[in-house]
Amino acid sequence: MIVLNPEVFVDEEIATLEKLKGSGVRMVAFSSADSLEHRLHALFETPGSIIKLDPKSMTSHDAEDLLPRLQELLNVPLAFSKGACGYGFRMSGMQFIVVGEWRNQGHIAQVRLRATGGKTAARACGLNDHSILTVRRDGTDWVIDVPLRPGDGQVVVLSEI
Repeated sequence: MIVLNPEVFVDEEIATLEKLKGSGVRMVAFSSADSLEHRLHALFETPGSIIKLDPKSMTSHDAEDLLPRLQELLNVPLAFSKGACGYGFRMSGMQFIVVGEWRNQGHIAQVRLRATGGKTAARACGLNDHSILTVRRDGTDWVIDVPLRPGDGQVVVLSEI
């Protein structure tokens, strides 16, 4: 979870964050405050989890530089190759990944998704045109090749076996 400006949170909001952290949710905060009150500081005790940068002033270069750090701190199981972006969700035992192409230049995007423990194979399908996609295992991840047209996107469905 990425939290913006926690220094303005009220007690009820801080309590919600405490409950989330207690349930195992990893958090990172963007704050330009010189210091945070004790309850807030305790939520972001992992080194590097308080990022001293005003999100409104962040450039695309700042975001690119921060990405590896955020992925590590938040233990993000999904990553996109350069030129692609998106998000994922699970529904009815299936994993859905929305992949967007932002370079306005068609290409094959590689999407990495951490494999579920004990699963040894996976199949993927592009929902837009019901095409079978190439999936291979690379360490703890599935790597999916997703063809993207210029300025377009694709919804991928992944089923682990």
